[in-house]
Amino acid sequence: MYRIAVFLILSVVFLLKKRSDYERKQLKTEYYRFFSEKLSTPRRLVFLSDLHEAEFGEGNRQLMERLRELRPELILIGGDFIVSRKYRGEGRDCTDQVERTAALLRELRQEYPVIYALGNHESRMLGKAGCGEQGLFCRMPESLRQRAQKAAARWNDALSGIELLDRRSICMAEMPELRISGLTLPLSYYGKLFFRKKKPLSDAEYAEYSGGTTGKIAEKERFQIVLLHSPLYHKEAIRNGADLVLSGHFHGGTVRLPYLGGLMSPQFQLFRKECAGVFPYRNGRMLVNRGMGTHSVNVRLNDLPEISVIDLLPPERKA
Repeated sequence: MYRIAVFLILSVVFLLKKRSDYERKQLKTEYYRFFSEKLSTPRRLVFLSDLHEAEFGEGNRQLMERLRELRPELILIGGDFIVSRKYRGEGRDCTDQVERTAALLRELRQEYPVIYALGNHESRMLGKAGCGEQGLFCRMPESLRQRAQKAAARWNDALSGIELLDRRSICMAEMPELRISGLTLPLSYYGKLFFRKKKPLSDAEYAEYSGGTTGKIAEKERFQIVLLHSPLYHKEAIRNGADLVLSGHFHGGTVRLPYLGGLMSPQFQLFRKECAGVFPYRNGRMLVNRGMGTHSVNVRLNDLPEISVIDLLPPERKA
């Protein structure tokens, strides 16, 4: 009986791993429509997040082919395309992986306008390289600093021709009805929570981390999109004028269960509802992308990698 139980358990684990390995290589396109009085012209955007150096076909060929089929006017990247491991002391792996991301960015920028906002992995890499939060840089040995600086330089070179929104906003001449902001949170907002409450984000801090370009006096004429990597702070963004918040970070919850949603967030919250999909709040909406890659917990079950197609539309007029 004991042997049978062990065999059954191992068989289930094996099958789940096989299923996870399969899902991690698939891409699912999800379509979202948002209507607003601020919009006079239909727009199609694609939102991508949390690639984590994953590859769909050699050189991400499958991803590029799918994007060409979708014909977006603009690509929005919500952060964590790279992998940056935490510095945990000498002798521990804290490498930064950017090569696949850099290659993909060079392809994307040749075919589309691209806007890129930072996730916690980009912020961590920049901190280790001395370009962001200096506490990380100061604690690291010189050899590791130099390694992080080289990775950051390769990533930065690939951003040539791409609009990086790091605590700032942009209004594009081709889409004058849109304002797009990149809100970069300090790494302290990404700590493990378990059953603790999230770190508060005041209006003053929101203004600082968004570059002071959005807020309660936000202009009313433009449709405001905020790229905010963590879904935990979408209400603060909407209270400060965002019409649409685009987030990722949660990887869809890793394992999606019927009626319960995502099993776990990267901050170790269980069954948090904002793991994937659209969530209304007041006059705004948040869209949470399931991401495309994995990191640390390399599992996806009932949680296919996502390409988010966003159709922004004027209000439907009744005949």
